[in-house]
Amino acid sequence: VGGPTATTTTATTMATTRRRSGGSSVSRQQQQQQQQRQQQAKHHHHQQEVHHTFPILPNAEIIMCCEELNIPLSEAELRAPTAPVMHMVYQHYIDLLCGISADELAAPHLSPFSSPEILEFPELHHDSLPRLMYYKALFRLMRVVGVADFGLGDVNSPTYRRTRRNLSALINFAKFREERIATYTEEAVKTDELFEQKQALLIKHQEHAGALASLKARRAAEEPRARECIEQSRVLETEVLQANKKQAALQSEIREVTAADADVVGKCGEVKLELHNVKQDVSRLRSQIVEDPAKMHQLIADMKASVAAERELIACANAKSVSLQARLNVLAALDKDLAECHELLEQCEREAAKLRDVDAERKAYTTNIDATHSTLRDLDANKQRCVHAIASMEQKIERGRAAAAERKRDAQQQLADARREKMDANKRGLANSTAVNQNEITDRHLAAKLEQLKQNHDVEMRALRAKVDAMYSAVQQYHTDLFNAMATAS
Repeated sequence: VGGPTATTTTATTMATTRRRSGGSSVSRQQQQQQQQRQQQAKHHHHQQEVHHTFPILPNAEIIMCCEELNIPLSEAELRAPTAPVMHMVYQHYIDLLCGISADELAAPHLSPFSSPEILEFPELHHDSLPRLMYYKALFRLMRVVGVADFGLGDVNSPTYRRTRRNLSALINFAKFREERIATYTEEAVKTDELFEQKQALLIKHQEHAGALASLKARRAAEEPRARECIEQSRVLETEVLQANKKQAALQSEIREVTAADADVVGKCGEVKLELHNVKQDVSRLRSQIVEDPAKMHQLIADMKASVAAERELIACANAKSVSLQARLNVLAALDKDLAECHELLEQCEREAAKLRDVDAERKAYTTNIDATHSTLRDLDANKQRCVHAIASMEQKIERGRAAAAERKRDAQQQLADARREKMDANKRGLANSTAVNQNEITDRHLAAKLEQLKQNHDVEMRALRAKVDAMYSAVQQYHTDLFNAMATAS
């Protein structure tokens, strides 16, 4: 239909009819052209529907999968779908795959369109807003599962062929989601751990940066004092060098003065010894008085002259001793000043050591900050590797479909065995009422436990909903690329 031969035949027929029927041929030509366009559109639409990224499941498998997902749907409803039934079925899939319950869709205050800034009277749209939210969630879900031409007619006027295709796409995506949820959970946990590590490292980095800033401020505050201490130490070093030079010069003088003092002391001792000898001689001479007074007077005069000379020598020695004592006092004062200079120099050295310690601490903090930056870069690289690993896992989905089909057949066999076991258990239960009562108690307990687990699962799913939304876009891009590749290959 709609090929080149059909177009040529139609044109020839139209020309013959135009020649035979005259004015009425125009309307017939328009009708035929309209029918041709409709047929071409249907043919093109049919060709677009042939290529899918998912298999079209048989009715029995669709019904079985819906029963496993607790979605009420019979084969008669599948073969002759109605708007209420499909609305209910699609609502269950929205709740299962998107995590949006019917109550959340029916809450008008949760709609982004319920704001008074958008709608002047939102209460007038109390019924239309939930339906708008329902269609928005449903259209988004169908685009993600690979049905690009989903429209309102699939809900309001459903057909068997398109309904079967849509449910096949939803079931295929539900199986894919069940297979990938464990891997996604592991990657999400790893991502959260890496994010927590990154936050901890950022906190440490901020602490180290604060400590470094405080050290820099402290160093900047102590910089003038340090420069002043350095200048003082330089001045003191210069003074100490000059004092050492003076001390070296004075040491030689002290040695000379000490030697001269020793000589003077020696001479004084000799003079005292001579004086003692003279006194002994005087005593001895007094005992030997001579008769000649002139000689005696001459001897006494000589002795007096000798004594006067010795006294002058003693006076000179005492003067030198006083001068040397003054020099010794000056040297003692100089030694005291030198000791004070040494103390100031030691204080300067201690301040310089403190400055070196502060500089070492600053270098250590700088090294820690560099190590923190390196760790952050490693964490970012690990995050990128995780993202690439997720992308490579998405590429392996197609290769895992065969294994998934095998597992599905095993699961069906196990389900059949379980159903047979259930029938046997029911037969045994009819024979044993006590066991039935116990089973009912167990069922109620399991139901309560299942309800608790379902509530916990809902809480976890709401927590993961934001992360699943990010996966939806990646899966949609994957389906689009796969559809284009299949279209190109066909």
